Amino acid sequence: MLKEDDPNFASVFLTNLGSIQCPSVYHHLNNYGTNSIMIAIGTMHKAEKIAADGTRQVRDVVELGITLDERVADGFYFGRSLKIVQHLMSHPELLGRPLKEAIDLDC
Repeated sequence: MLKEDDPNFASVFLTNLGSIQCPSVYHHLNNYGTNSIMIAIGTMHKAEKIAADGTRQVRDVVELGITLDERVADGFYFGRSLKIVQHLMSHPELLGRPLKEAIDLDC
């Protein structure tokens, strides 16, 4: 059940701490509500990264703090789920496709 006015009754609790100039944190999970995944987005900042072609680039980056409740699924399931999230973040155009369309995740 999703309670309209209580964010603890959701599948995922997502907070953007960067919007108040805070870094990402790892939230604790509590025994209230239905959410078993908590994600905190941190402040956007510049960082030097190595591109796919091996060159160094300064890019905008954010850090995520993700806490998963292991009572919901095992480590294999969560590991596979995170690979899928990583693939989708690397290929955001896939998110624009219709939900019923099959996608080869190749991960």
